Amino acid sequence: MARFKLNNNTINLLKSKGQECAKKLAIDAANKLMVEYQRLVKDYYSEYTPNHYKRVDGLSDPVKKLYKNAHGAIYYGGIELLPENLTINTKQQGVEKSIMAFDSFLDGFHGPKFLNISQESNPYKRLLIYRDFLKMNYK
Repeated sequence: MARFKLNNNTINLLKSKGQECAKKLAIDAANKLMVEYQRLVKDYYSEYTPNHYKRVDGLSDPVKKLYKNAHGAIYYGGIELLPENLTINTKQQGVEKSIMAFDSFLDGFHGPKFLNISQESNPYKRLLIYRDFLKMNYK
């Protein structure tokens, strides 16, 4: 059986190309998750018009694309959900209301949870399913 050894230049070139590919995949995953999140928000708003509470608009605001190269050759692409960035309708609602609205959205409820107006499917779980789908396709 013949054996051969790659020279250091070839090894470095392969590492570099692998890292470029991983970076592109991480950025692509972040973009796709952002688009999916925006779609879930649109579905959420179109599913129900509030009668018992004032809607907190701006569920698209708390998300930002996230790309990290944390450990040399390991790349992460995703989104970060930050309820404190949620746009709120009125000054009286304050941060607590925006966090409550964001929490209700992620749990699949329209308005405060005590109203028990649930969405057909939980947006956060749908986002996690989509994330797992992407992870399987990027392997």
